[in-house]
Amino acid sequence: MKRHDIINRVGSQFLKANLESSDEWSYLQDAGGQTKLKEYVGVEKDITHYKLDIRLVDEKSNCAILVETKHRFKSSDEAQLAAYVDEEHAMFPNHNVVAILADTDDDKVKVWKQNVDSESELKQESVLQSMEHYVSLFKFQKQNNREKVMKNTVKLNELLQTYNIGVDIRSQLVGSCLLYIKNKVGKHEKNSYITNTDISELEKEMKEKDPEVIRTEIRSELKKLLQKSSKKNNSDSELNVNQKVGLLDKNVFENQNVKSLDSDKWASILGGTLGGVYRYINMNSAEGQDILNLFFVTFNKYSRSNDRNQAFTPDHITNFMAKLTEVGPNTVVLDPTCGSGSFLVQSMVMELNDVLKDPELTDDEKNKKMDSIKSNNMFGIELDEKVYGLATTNMLLHGDGNSNVKQGNCFELEDFNESSL
Repeated sequence: MKRHDIINRVGSQFLKANLESSDEWSYLQDAGGQTKLKEYVGVEKDITHYKLDIRLVDEKSNCAILVETKHRFKSSDEAQLAAYVDEEHAMFPNHNVVAILADTDDDKVKVWKQNVDSESELKQESVLQSMEHYVSLFKFQKQNNREKVMKNTVKLNELLQTYNIGVDIRSQLVGSCLLYIKNKVGKHEKNSYITNTDISELEKEMKEKDPEVIRTEIRSELKKLLQKSSKKNNSDSELNVNQKVGLLDKNVFENQNVKSLDSDKWASILGGTLGGVYRYINMNSAEGQDILNLFFVTFNKYSRSNDRNQAFTPDHITNFMAKLTEVGPNTVVLDPTCGSGSFLVQSMVMELNDVLKDPELTDDEKNKKMDSIKSNNMFGIELDEKVYGLATTNMLLHGDGNSNVKQGNCFELEDFNESSL
């Protein structure tokens, strides 16, 4: 990647240079000498790395992009980049920093957020992006935490077990609760960060509500989501929405054990979902979508262990098949026996991730393309009505697409099969 291409991609208007002979940035020059620079950084020995190849700063958002270019960067180059990051933090303490090693022989980049270490590396950032994209990395304080989500998923399953919620409906119930949380709390949370106070307030609110009101609110929220995601605004679409809501009532909310949950139990379930799962998933990121899928798949495994008549394709196989068939942003996927929707979710997440990584698209173009993928690229059919309900919830969790999932026999839905091609 050429130097000018790097600058133009991030945004040439953000370039900062203080050397007359080049457009590089010298922290030594800015500090006013070696002694002053050492004082800023807080070290006694002379600083050897102080001339950065490319420094771009958005003063409005206080975001600094530090790029060190190499013909073929290696791990030993990270110490040099780390030195620049330390100097940036020392001299501009209000700056959020994105540090990048970039190959000039190809398009390879390695990206870190705030510090250059293993914990701060952004492994999903595999292509150079715009300043707007890098600024957005600091807008979400909610951090993805796969380990905590998986640990809390086990706890949530055990909680539902103590409340006598059957394994066959647990995943759909907890998926419905997560969607309710996403749309209830997400409207009010600041910077996508959930505090312990938020969790306590939600639990208190639930304890003061009648259990039937809670069930009605969750059901109503899901119906709104289904209506919003419906592909076409016509009677067939409304009929499809009503069918999905009816099956949700029949298989989940009219279940006797669910109806027997009191306000305290609902408070524990929703509080556990908010505090143990939702706050550890940034659904606006590719990694967050992957963790969300893992969460849902884990709950499905509990139900599979209790049903010897059904066998869902393991998640690693669906991921492998999506890669093997080279699913891309323009691929239309039809799964005529979609089960809980794992193939569709893997394909959709893969297509969305490809769009997010495309350096040629503006953020507005990316949003439009991703909306198109969700609405037009994923089609599924499932005969079993309970499993069909799982697919509906699963697709909703990943941001739509479910209006193109039908319940029925794939051999009897020829018109739908043709419409997807």
